[in-house]
Amino acid sequence: MKKFRYLFSALALVGGFYLAWHMYSKPVEDASSGTPALSITADELMRAYDADENNANQSYLGKMIEVSGIVSDQSDLGTGQIFLETENPLVSIICTLSKPDASIQVGQSYDIRGFVTGYLSDVILDRAVVVKK
Repeated sequence: MKKFRYLFSALALVGGFYLAWHMYSKPVEDASSGTPALSITADELMRAYDADENNANQSYLGKMIEVSGIVSDQSDLGTGQIFLETENPLVSIICTLSKPDASIQVGQSYDIRGFVTGYLSDVILDRAVVVKK
């Protein structure tokens, strides 16, 4: 009986390692390829989350969208993080670019494509790319 328990434990351990490796090495979808689910302005996206976060999460969370807006700020830490301004001065759309783009200028309008990953008083867009300048 102990042999079966050890065999089962060993198989479960090997299976767990295989599953972990498979999930770790799974390719991540990039926003530069593929078609966004929809195009929206930064103000519309912010209003949707301000009105009803749960409903907005059902509509946008985990989906690739294209957001147009004016860059209000950018991280100077080399992280490729830019902030799109909205009509609410306390809320912005935080876009983390897949590859930092030094040509982005504050005050200019851009179309950014990325994946919505949540709302923490700001809407978060990850794995983003600049589509139109």
